[in-house]
Amino acid sequence: MAVTQDGDYGADVAGGFIDQAAALGMKSRGYVFAWDKPDYAGAAKGILAKNPDYIYLCGETKDLGPLVPALKAAGYKGGFGASEGFFNRTTLDKYADALSESLVSTSFPPLERAPDVANALADFRAHATALSAFGYAAAQIVLSASRRTNATDRLAMLSALQAPVSYDTIVGSFQFGANGDPIDPNLYFYPVTGESFKFTAPSHPTAFRL
Repeated sequence: MAVTQDGDYGADVAGGFIDQAAALGMKSRGYVFAWDKPDYAGAAKGILAKNPDYIYLCGETKDLGPLVPALKAAGYKGGFGASEGFFNRTTLDKYADALSESLVSTSFPPLERAPDVANALADFRAHATALSAFGYAAAQIVLSASRRTNATDRLAMLSALQAPVSYDTIVGSFQFGANGDPIDPNLYFYPVTGESFKFTAPSHPTAFRL
């Protein structure tokens, strides 16, 4: 079951989870409850009435996290998974025990397992925090496109970025479609393990990491 709130983040993630489950021949459904005035105990009761054996949390830790202890208190014994909104320190500080070994999916790769970006990683870590890696990668892409085409204005840069070229960045290699969406993006899965996230696998094979 995919669980989310009626706020800005989560509905698309839940829809994707349900669609993929259907494509794999698995039954799944969604459950939505209020974001602005959440009733976690009531939501837990409603969810358990549907007898789920696995719950995928589609939201952010600060908003959806309190549902986890409410579900446990209501007697839920099944497994949990969570989307990228749970890939943060708050999850580890508040819900490490309740979500122990639950998989959190994120587009953030295990940088320490990517030897090809060792030099860039050292520079990055000297100036930024870990979760700003995608901002660093965006700058790498723009610089690469500019150097490749000698683009000197906005239109030339947009044209350069729309070309079917692979860009190697600190968070992996990317190609982009005409609308700017990444082609075949990867996800990485991290179980909640004590006081840390421990990388376990990508959604599909990649040569980016060891």
